[in-house]
Amino acid sequence: MPKTKKRSYKIPLFPAGRLYVLFGKSFAKIAKEENLNGAYKDHAAGVWVWEGDYYVGFGLDEFSIPIIAHEAVHVANNILDHVGVKADHNNDETLAYMVSWVVGKVLDAQHDLKVGAMKQQGK
Repeated sequence: MPKTKKRSYKIPLFPAGRLYVLFGKSFAKIAKEENLNGAYKDHAAGVWVWEGDYYVGFGLDEFSIPIIAHEAVHVANNILDHVGVKADHNNDETLAYMVSWVVGKVLDAQHDLKVGAMKQQGK
């Protein structure tokens, strides 16, 4: 039986599928349950795309605000690339919106799934 907890959300603004937010004891365990190929032993989190949906997984052993922000940028860039939006320093409002939306959904999922507290920065 899988130990990974997950929530999904319809991605706003674009026809871009769903965002799945996953939590597990470690990202390596999530990768194993999700049958991801690759060496994920040392990853705190990760992003992947499968069948038009976007996935972000967090190991609770290293879950923190900086890691959420880091992974949110990867998710947002993947979504925008898929729909053909080029974000750069002259055109970054859509990227900023999408990153903030992803961060909000990760925090919503953490709360809804009652997965525990984040690590304190520097501890």
